Amino acid sequence: MRQIISSSLFNGASFSVDSQHSIKMIESIPNVIAVYPVYSIPAPDPLKNYIPLERNADDDETHLVISHDLTGVDQVHQEMKVFGNGVRVAVIDTGVDYSHPALGGCFGGQCKVGFGYDFVGNEYSAGNPNPIPDDDPMDNCSQSSHGTHVAGIVAANGTGITQAGFIPFQPFLGVAPQATIGAYRVFGCAGDTTSSDVMTAAIYRAFDDKADIITMSVGSAGAYTERSDMIAAQRVSEQGVYLTFSFGNAGSMGLQTCGSPSISPGAIAVASIDNLHAAQLQLFTPDNETIFYLPGTAFGGWQTTVQSIIIVNGEFFIR
Repeated sequence: MRQIISSSLFNGASFSVDSQHSIKMIESIPNVIAVYPVYSIPAPDPLKNYIPLERNADDDETHLVISHDLTGVDQVHQEMKVFGNGVRVAVIDTGVDYSHPALGGCFGGQCKVGFGYDFVGNEYSAGNPNPIPDDDPMDNCSQSSHGTHVAGIVAANGTGITQAGFIPFQPFLGVAPQATIGAYRVFGCAGDTTSSDVMTAAIYRAFDDKADIITMSVGSAGAYTERSDMIAAQRVSEQGVYLTFSFGNAGSMGLQTCGSPSISPGAIAVASIDNLHAAQLQLFTPDNETIFYLPGTAFGGWQTTVQSIIIVNGEFFIR
C-alpha cells in the first residue's frame, strides 16, 4: 500500500499491481468509482545560469531584487497595510526548514510554520519509491531547499534577525509575513522525484487542515486533466480554496508547453517568461523567399525582403 487517503472530499488508496488483469478486477469491486494510474513527477530543475544583480562601486548598499515593486506587493504593504494576518498557506514541496529564524524557528502551535505533514520520509527517491510518512515536514537534507525557498517568498520575516549565520545583507519581508505556513513534504532527501498519488494526498490533507491557499511549484509536462491530483485540485477549489501551481519549466519541449497539474480547471497557473530565446515563425514562397515573423515590428510583425507579394489561390507570387 502506497497511500491511504481519507478526506472529507475523497476516499481512496494507491498500491502497485502486477498485471492489467488486476486492474480490471479492482474496477469490478463494488463501490470502486474510478481507477487512476500513478505518474512519476520530477523535481523542479534548479536555475543553473542565474546572473545576480550587479553592485555599483559607488553604492553603499546591496541592491535587492525588486519583485515586490513589479508585482504590486509593496503597495499592498505600504498603502493597504495587508500582511496576510489570519491566512493559512499550504506549501506542497520538499518540506520546510522551519528552524530558520526568518520562518519562525519552530513548528506547530503558534509558530509561523504551524501545520503540515511529511508524506514520504528522508529515504524516498526515484530508486526507492516507498514512502515512510511522519508528522514532521522538516527539510534539512535536500540540496535545493526548494520548499524553504518558496515558504520564504510567501511569509518570511527577515527583519530584526541577530542570530549568527542567519543575518541577511538587508532586512526583507515575504509577500504575507503574518500568514501561517503549512509545510507538506512530498520529496525525500534525494529530491529527485515524487508521484501523483502523493501529490493527491497532500492536496486533500491541506484542504482538511483548513488551508486558505495551496501553492506548489511542482509538476510535469503533459495535459491530462484526468489525473488524480488534477481532480483533487478542482474539487478543493470548488470549496473556495485558492490553488496556485507553477505552469512548468518545459518550454524547451515546444512553444506554449504546459505542465500538470497547473492546467486543472481549479488552479491558477503561474509562470514567468525568459526572453533569452524567441520563437520565429517562417513562411517560404515558391521561389524560396523567406518571410519571417518578429513580434513588435512593422506590418504586424511579418517582414520580407521582397518588395511585394500577390497571393492567388493560396500560392505566393513574387512581383
